[in-house]
Amino acid sequence: MGTKWNGLNRNKPPRKISKRKLATLSHEKLERAKVKKRANGKCETCGLNPCAPTYLISCHEIVFRSAGGKVDSGGNSFGVCDLCHEFFQRYRLHDKQQCIKTIMQVRKVNEYVACAIYDKICTFANKHGLLRKSKLHVKE
Repeated sequence: MGTKWNGLNRNKPPRKISKRKLATLSHEKLERAKVKKRANGKCETCGLNPCAPTYLISCHEIVFRSAGGKVDSGGNSFGVCDLCHEFFQRYRLHDKQQCIKTIMQVRKVNEYVACAIYDKICTFANKHGLLRKSKLHVKE
């Protein structure tokens, strides 16, 4: 039997992260901290406090990191609540009724307030070019 790390039996210790990768990760953490500080505890999209399930502000990139985008406190990243992040990540803003129902459930508001929040989110998305169709849900 080998040695034990993180409750797993292994013969060798886990591989260390290279210094170059570590420098990249710490730079991203620093930039995320700047984005969250700029948000000042509120979602930059809807202007409300963070919502369920984590009640934290997270970073959303306009150009995803998988597509070569970078986490920066300038123009590519902004701090959003979990609800807005879900809408942007999954391209759900095109289904207005479903978005309004989701806002009503998560934020515990009436339909009138949910419509106002949805309009704020859509205005922000139009301003930053985030309203694009998902390639997964295209009907031909």
